Amino acid sequence: MTDPQSQANKWLKNMEKSNSLYVFKLGDPAELHDHPRRDARPAGIVVARERPDLEEEKQALIVQGAENKRQLKEMEDKILEVFFASEGNILEDETAVQILSSSKVLVNEISEKQAIAKVTELKIDQTRLGYTPIAVHSAILFFSIADLANIEPMYQNFQNSVHQPLYPVH
Repeated sequence: MTDPQSQANKWLKNMEKSNSLYVFKLGDPAELHDHPRRDARPAGIVVARERPDLEEEKQALIVQGAENKRQLKEMEDKILEVFFASEGNILEDETAVQILSSSKVLVNEISEKQAIAKVTELKIDQTRLGYTPIAVHSAILFFSIADLANIEPMYQNFQNSVHQPLYPVH
C-alpha cells in the first residue's frame, strides 16, 4: 500500500500486534532472508512448477494426515461412548471389547501410515530446500521489478507483464 506518512502502517501494526504481524518494506532484499515463512512459500511455488509430482505428494500427505486425525478422533469418541454406556465389567461387554480391538488395529495402521508419511515428507522438504535459493532470487527480482514503477512511471505497464509466466504452463 502507498502510505507516505506511515499512518496506515502504524495503525495496522497496532491492530495486528496480538497476531504477531510481521511487516517489511517491499523491495528490501534483506527482509526476504529473515522470515522463514516467506522463504517457504516461494520455494513451494518453484517446486510446484519444477516438480509438480512432489508438490502433489506433499498436498496428499497433508490431506492424509488430516484424515488420520479425523479417524482417531472418531475412534476416541466411540471408545468414550462405550466406556460411559457400559455397566459392570467392561471386559464382559462383547461390543466394548470389539471396539477396543478394532481401535488398536486402527491406531497401529495409522501409526504405520504416519511413519511412512514422515519419511516421505522429510524427503520432499529436503528437495524443496534445494529450490530455496532460486525462490529467494525470484522474490528479489519480483519486488525489484514491482518497485520500478515507483522510480519511473514508464514502468507501470511493464509491471503488469511481470504477472505473466516466464515459460508456458503445462
